[in-house]
Amino acid sequence: MRGPPSPGRPPRVARRPSPDIAALVRGEVVPFDRIYFRCTPRLPSSGPRWGWLAGPILLGTGRRTPDAVHLDVFVVD
Repeated sequence: MRGPPSPGRPPRVARRPSPDIAALVRGEVVPFDRIYFRCTPRLPSSGPRWGWLAGPILLGTGRRTPDAVHLDVFVVD
């Protein structure tokens, strides 16, 4: 997505036990049910192209791999 930057970090609930974080740092794959997070992203934008993102409620789920964070974000109607 390109557009004006969105400041801040979304509120979230995370499960990330220290041994699992250490395994990720070593480049090991950790099962998704052991390290994950849930979030409610907020995407404020004053630009006309992305301004619609400031209105809806968004819910997200995320998981970590050794080299990335994967997010699935859903719009609540």
